[in-house]
Amino acid sequence: ALVSGHVFSGTFAANRQAVNRSGRLPRSAQTDPNFAVNVGEATDTLRNDHAQIPRLAPGLNVADPRVSLEIAQVSALKFSGLTQYRQFWDNFRSGVELVSTSATSEVVNVVQSGLYLRVRWRLIMIPKDVLSGAQNAVQAAKGAFSDLQRTVPAVKDLFSAGDFLKQAEDWTSQQGTQAPVERVVEFNSIYELDCWSGRIVRHTLEFRSPEENFDLLGALQGMPAR
Repeated sequence: ALVSGHVFSGTFAANRQAVNRSGRLPRSAQTDPNFAVNVGEATDTLRNDHAQIPRLAPGLNVADPRVSLEIAQVSALKFSGLTQYRQFWDNFRSGVELVSTSATSEVVNVVQSGLYLRVRWRLIMIPKDVLSGAQNAVQAAKGAFSDLQRTVPAVKDLFSAGDFLKQAEDWTSQQGTQAPVERVVEFNSIYELDCWSGRIVRHTLEFRSPEENFDLLGALQGMPAR
């Protein structure tokens, strides 16, 4: 079930006053009259967008131009501005395509607390068929072994290489008939909202089980960033 928080006006007011006391421009110069509406729109947009990953960049339409994105497990990577934010998600889609044949996402829940929105979501992927390469290798080995037997008759007396290759062929064929097993990658997306406009200013993406997702995490680490 999806769970969303409510707009806590008292918390927002306290945050605004704290920022105002810190020396920024006065409230009258920065306050967006549609603040509460923007927060509600951000919540709804993120819930809908996260159900469409990796086809789109979540929250792009409700993000501040200064938005930044970080991966919790890779602190050296930071993407700043709308262009890099969009580019990250384009590359994320490419990384997913690198390790899977198809992928869909599901939203587990959406929780709001003050100026933060936390989206818990999962990516469900069908891993690429690594057996096709093994099957090709076995067929190539069988062909080479057959050629060797015809060329060098004494090879026929060598152990049971032919039997081994036949067993390998039978195994890869059997594995190939099994239905592909889904792979699920769990994420947290933590969004920070601007205290004046209610727009997204920061997105922290967290792998919930990074030790199980080295391939996807590794693909993302290869992305250029500033």
